Amino acid sequence: VGPVNAHERRFADRMTKLRKLRNLSQVELATVCGVRRHVVVAIEAGRRGIRLGEAVTLCGALGVDLAAMVADTPMALSISLPVD
Repeated sequence: VGPVNAHERRFADRMTKLRKLRNLSQVELATVCGVRRHVVVAIEAGRRGIRLGEAVTLCGALGVDLAAMVADTPMALSISLPVD
């Protein structure tokens, strides 16, 4: 997947913030999503675009709606965390 556009960059920035907010390592997120760590690293670094299926899977793992991840409006990071 080639260079990233503005929506993919926004997704990547928000993905990183949510992953850290949920205390997940890149390895843990990758494992939950069924991808290799280098995929998560490359997306977060903006070196790789995001496939739609990956975006849906990542959103599910992070507990957030895909539309919120790419919206032009700021995303509130006070999203409720799942209760264990």
